[in-house]
Amino acid sequence: MPSSIQQRDIFLRDFRSLSSPILILGAAFSGKSELAIDALDGSQETTVLGTGQRDEPEMTRRIEELASKRPPTWLTIDVPLHLNEALLNLNPNHPQVLVDSLNQWMAALIFDGVNKYSDEQMQTHLQSESNRLARQVAEFPVQKRMVLVSSEVGASLSPNALPARLYRQATSRLNCQVASACRSVILVSAGIPLIVKALPQHSQEPILATHHCDNPDASK
Repeated sequence: MPSSIQQRDIFLRDFRSLSSPILILGAAFSGKSELAIDALDGSQETTVLGTGQRDEPEMTRRIEELASKRPPTWLTIDVPLHLNEALLNLNPNHPQVLVDSLNQWMAALIFDGVNKYSDEQMQTHLQSESNRLARQVAEFPVQKRMVLVSSEVGASLSPNALPARLYRQATSRLNCQVASACRSVILVSAGIPLIVKALPQHSQEPILATHHCDNPDASK
């Protein structure tokens, strides 16, 4: 029976052959971000779009910890709010892009908009941003490689506070939309990666379709 190291090597070999874009989902500190680094070629020029906000010492330490694990030649751009705009303006000479993470981006949008919008306006704003992102992911050039990271936040009890419920709802809907737009999806559970959606190289048809989310505005 292969050792855990051999099993990981086998997985990484298969993982790196998966079609892009790739979405990596999982719980907090489950190894998503580390796996995302392994999904890319360390020798290739890469743009990292980081959405974490350096407003707390713990978050700053985590951002710097992850940055230290990536190749030093990779270009990191902090875009806590303007992820869609950053994707539109990627360096055309970089064949790879890493987005880490979608859930932090959603949290930033909510915190930024909490004093700007009514509840209804906030939901419309978040859905509009999510729709834009999903379209960009779906239209990402097949000759390049994109990996996106997000937390799975919908499995716990519904929070009492409205902002927390909105974050849970919006992030879950975003994950569903992006999963549908991606050609490959990985779920990391207790540090173990599982391939839950995969398309063969150069295929245009999904092997496993993603179910529709509770999202009445996904087509807009």
